[in-house]
Amino acid sequence: MSQQPPPFDPSGQQGHPQQPPAQPGFPQQPGAYPQPQQPGGYPQPGYPGGYQQPGYPGAPAPATSGAARMLGWVLVGVGALIVISAFLPWLTAFGESVSGIGDSDVGTKDGAITLVMGILIAVLGVLRGVGVGARGAQLTFAIIALVLSGLVALIGLIDTLDVADTPIVSIGIGLILTLLLGIVGVAVSIGAILKRG
Repeated sequence: MSQQPPPFDPSGQQGHPQQPPAQPGFPQQPGAYPQPQQPGGYPQPGYPGGYQQPGYPGAPAPATSGAARMLGWVLVGVGALIVISAFLPWLTAFGESVSGIGDSDVGTKDGAITLVMGILIAVLGVLRGVGVGARGAQLTFAIIALVLSGLVALIGLIDTLDVADTPIVSIGIGLILTLLLGIVGVAVSIGAILKRG
């Protein structure tokens, strides 16, 4: 009796035991141990969107934002204009214009005070604009600028009222600018205090 050949197996696994079917969630690679997937598809640590590994904190936030720094540079401009206004005519008497740092016999020398304050406001604005120090220091810069601007506005207001009460003396452009710039400095400083980060 002749032995019948085994039937043709198209899968090519004739004479070999069949492998068990691949189970869901396991790779179908021969010779490799199955690696279970993360339940629910949670992200892996160390990859974008995954868990942050301890010891690698994120980058610290900047002390001031772009808008907060811009207010600092506005303060620089206000301080510079206050300095310039000190050299402009604050009053006119007997046909002679007197600057804020002019002859005290004719007018006032309060422009010398506002000049120094304008320089300090500009310096504080630079510190604020470049973002020097932490947020606490930035807040301090803005508060000091607020006080100085308020003093400039107060000096401008008092001198304006004094000149207005004198019939033979007229108000000069430098005194008007000093008063207005002091008010602007107060407004910008308040904005810098509110926008400190």
